[in-house]
Amino acid sequence: MEIHFTARHFRAPKILKDFVFTKIEKVERLYEGIVSCEVILTNEKTPKNSKRVEINLRVYRSTLTSVVRSDDFSKAIVAAFDKVERRLMRYKSKLRERYKIRKRRAALAA
Repeated sequence: MEIHFTARHFRAPKILKDFVFTKIEKVERLYEGIVSCEVILTNEKTPKNSKRVEINLRVYRSTLTSVVRSDDFSKAIVAAFDKVERRLMRYKSKLRERYKIRKRRAALAA
């Protein structure tokens, strides 16, 4: 799996990078068909000085995306990866259903 890590408008400390990579490893264990993962951390220059985390997870024929804003990067990272995990589990269940339907149709046609 390809992993792209980008920090915009700030330099990400090593602790933050390690935290992101441990979360990526957890998601990678859920599904082997992940092609690439792109994580973009942005320090937005607004009056509230919010933090934005965007995760783009590419799987076969689809891209699962999650965008979360928070006042702290660690909270935003956890929330974004939770969203991506839920979407990945939904994607896997849809694949299973398609496989079951195809298998039933093949059995009926034979």
